[in-house]
Amino acid sequence: MPDRLVDFFQHDIFVVLGGVSCVIFIFSVLLVIFNQYIYSRNILLVLFRLGRALARRKVAIVENAECSPDIKNVLLDSDFFTEKNIIEISRWDIENLKGATLIIAHYKTVADDLPEIIGALKSNTDKRYALIVYAPADQGRVPDEHMTLINQKRNTTLVNMRGRLLSDAFVYMMTT
Repeated sequence: MPDRLVDFFQHDIFVVLGGVSCVIFIFSVLLVIFNQYIYSRNILLVLFRLGRALARRKVAIVENAECSPDIKNVLLDSDFFTEKNIIEISRWDIENLKGATLIIAHYKTVADDLPEIIGALKSNTDKRYALIVYAPADQGRVPDEHMTLINQKRNTTLVNMRGRLLSDAFVYMMTT
């Protein structure tokens, strides 16, 4: 009986099907390996770019001492930003940016100077900047003309929550 079973499975049809199945299996394994390589490479590129952005990019914070919450503490509490990469300036002066590519401005501090800030960012085309205007909801509504002004510039946003501020900071660090 075992000899008949062995003879049955050594029939030409089983040999051909076994060979075809083996080729399909090898092709499938190679395809899975290739897809994992492409997927991993793309994910690693994004992580590398984020890591490089967080390690090298300068963040300028424009706020007064009485503004709360302290934006610098929000960034430092995330443990992604280092204190050496964050500079605080009390008044808007383009020379005080010292190479910062992400500017976070507290609206209460820069409300009167916002058109000049946006104009300075529009005129500076040699470097890519991102501007985040932090306007907490409890400190009043932002006028429509300022919202329109912020909306006209690329890489600018208006946020009113601390978590959204941190989220937008990450996004702008990757995209600029």
